[in-house]
Amino acid sequence: MTTPSTPTRSSLPFRASVGALAATVLLCLAGTGCVPLASDPPTAPQPSATPPAPTPAATSAASSVSVGPVFEPSLPDESSAPAKLRSAEMVIAGRSGSVSWRIRVPRFTGTPAAAEVNKRVRAAVNGLIGQSKRAGRADAGDKRRLEGEGVVVTNDGRTAQVRITYSDYVEGTAHPSNYVTTTVIDVADKKPITLERVFTHPTQAYKKLEPAILKSAGEQSSGIDRSGLAPRKANWANWQTNLTGMIFFFGDYQLGTHGLRQYAVPWGTVEPLLTPYAKRVLAPQ
Repeated sequence: MTTPSTPTRSSLPFRASVGALAATVLLCLAGTGCVPLASDPPTAPQPSATPPAPTPAATSAASSVSVGPVFEPSLPDESSAPAKLRSAEMVIAGRSGSVSWRIRVPRFTGTPAAAEVNKRVRAAVNGLIGQSKRAGRADAGDKRRLEGEGVVVTNDGRTAQVRITYSDYVEGTAHPSNYVTTTVIDVADKKPITLERVFTHPTQAYKKLEPAILKSAGEQSSGIDRSGLAPRKANWANWQTNLTGMIFFFGDYQLGTHGLRQYAVPWGTVEPLLTPYAKRVLAPQ
């Protein structure tokens, strides 16, 4: 039986050296820096002149963890709201003989209905210009000037409504003559809204509106010539609507005195007189 040999003392340094070399290689492979070997015990590594760049911190997985739902304030859904018409001011100016005119009106864009509104507004302006030109033939050369200003009263996507007031002044006279025209267009069907489409029974509606106008006039009611409120379409032809009710405009001397007048009738009074169509397109939603 062979007895295992016992390592001799001379072979121990060699094995220690091999072990140290292997440890050094592992340290180098681990990226921790190499320590030189020596027969004497290894010295401590010297600090580097340039400090090593800091290792970027690992991104914590917690940063991508949801902390719960975030609630944003809800906004009105405008996708289903009727599209309003865009408008910009346009000036209609000209001269014919001793008559001149300058009228500012809105010009609409944005939907097919815009062309219809523009056509109706222009027709109203042309009507007043024609009237002034005809009157100017009897002015014996005196200068006559027609001025006007259009205002968009309502533009809510259902209707486009324009009021134009005019001042027709002849040089040398005490005061101008005043006129008003109104335009109301249904944006959906691109047609004007006439009083026949507004009131179920127009003549009866005019009769019921007369006391409402007198009430709205307040102290002025005592001086109103009621013949201007007679139940005829011509007396009630100029009107508009807004959030508060229906507004009626009355021409120069229509109610007995010089100057334009306008009176509002609240929706509570107007709505029982309206057609279902008018309630849908004119009354507040």
